[in-house]
Amino acid sequence: MRVHLLLSSLLCAVFSIGFLACDKDDDNPSCETFSSDDSVCFCKQNPESGFCQPLALTISLVTEEEVALTPHPSNGTLWTRGFAIDNTIYLIDRESDAPQAFWKYNLDGPDAWTALENFPATGDNAYGLTGSANGKGYASQYASAKFWEYDPSADEWTPLTDMPFTTGETHWVEYNGKIFLPVSSGIYEFNTTTKTWTPYSTQTSSGFGAIYRIGPDMYWYDINNDFMNHFNLDDKSFETIDLPDDFGSSVTFNSPFVIGSTAYVISSDNLWIFSNESQTWTEHNNAMTEGSAYVDDVFVIDGKAYLLDNGYLKIFE
Repeated sequence: MRVHLLLSSLLCAVFSIGFLACDKDDDNPSCETFSSDDSVCFCKQNPESGFCQPLALTISLVTEEEVALTPHPSNGTLWTRGFAIDNTIYLIDRESDAPQAFWKYNLDGPDAWTALENFPATGDNAYGLTGSANGKGYASQYASAKFWEYDPSADEWTPLTDMPFTTGETHWVEYNGKIFLPVSSGIYEFNTTTKTWTPYSTQTSSGFGAIYRIGPDMYWYDINNDFMNHFNLDDKSFETIDLPDDFGSSVTFNSPFVIGSTAYVISSDNLWIFSNESQTWTEHNNAMTEGSAYVDDVFVIDGKAYLLDNGYLKIFE
């Protein structure tokens, strides 16, 4: 089954996976080349160009059957978090008893989830941070400084030195083989070679519910705020950016994900798109003409986003 989305409100298509504004053309634009400055003129003269077609996105089922990784009254994937390494998705199931069940789905393998070595944290809602870098997975214990590394080749969790802070359930960003995370006391860097956390910036902020990166630009926001934070990992500059008035209630706790230079958030049958150039979110209501998505987590692999959604694995491309 393939669900088609047609964003008819976008008059210019993706160019280098970025969105081009059609309302900022020069008074006397050139019609011989295609650029953001002469897009309207070019498209009038070259209507068959692939650059001038409406943007079409699709959501398709990867797994045909609803799966309950660890059977419980809710569903099989609700409140799970994980990471992707190569073409494999790894999940920690928060609904399972501690030590919590840990699963993988190989996109190149059979259509089935495979049980792995349990995540060794203890207590309810055990996992906190999840992510991967340089072929290894990482996860912390919820509201704790405990921290582990996962080796997929050995199917083994190794405890690391405690983090210099505690954090709840969130993500981080990977940049140039290192992990970066904003917390209330500043921004920290994790070196995957030395397995150590060090302060990267003393910049403080608020709202750590959703974090994503486009190039060296790291963004994070909280649904209780009317703004989001922007930190450049190269020059360490910082600013706050206003969010749309209805952004918080629309996205709930859904995870933003980045394909190319564009970030997306799916909320039910609505789609939010973030332009890194203008640093603004744009909402497309009822963008999904059939069905909807309630995303628990998202994994971008080979330029495609895999959505963990209410017991199913779906693909957004």
